[in-house]
Amino acid sequence: MPPDIEAIAEQVFTALADPTRRAILAALASAGPATATDLAGRLPITRQAIAKHLVLAALARDWDGPLGALKDHLDRSARGPTTTPPRGSRGHHR
Repeated sequence: MPPDIEAIAEQVFTALADPTRRAILAALASAGPATATDLAGRLPITRQAIAKHLVLAALARDWDGPLGALKDHLDRSARGPTTTPPRGSRGHHR
């Protein structure tokens, strides 16, 4: 299935709405790869705050699929069973 361009754009803009993330991105864009300690030396942000933003972004990406699958499952469960055989009829042939 092709990626949903609108959903991807929404995720990007949501991430960039945070001023701390924009500052981190700007620092990386201007000076290249850096550790959280390097970035903390360049920005008015603590190393812990930088690490938190980077870790949360990675965790969010890792959990998108499983949380979406859970939501779909719960939505289907809330609608109720669609093809469940009547009680007592499964596997009981006389």
